[in-house]
Amino acid sequence: MTNGLLELDERLTARLRIAERPGSLRNLAAVLAHSGDSWFWIVVLALVWWFGDQAWRWRAKVLLGGDFDRRNIGVCTQVYNTATTPRGPVG
Repeated sequence: MTNGLLELDERLTARLRIAERPGSLRNLAAVLAHSGDSWFWIVVLALVWWFGDQAWRWRAKVLLGGDFDRRNIGVCTQVYNTATTPRGPVG
């Protein structure tokens, strides 16, 4: 059974490897990986909020709020660390 799972894993992994095969899928993967996916999630969640029913709107609001909080915490941390970093040859 283990050998069968390993063979299945190898086959599926080979199909998922897109870095070795140039093309539009590889280019799309590079753009998404480089820019981060949070911007795309914002767009998708906005569409879910716009077109979804009440339950999906609530979920979208919660996730958008969490993403907003995460961004604010990141910016505040960056500003704090930049403001408290001593100037000199090391900093």
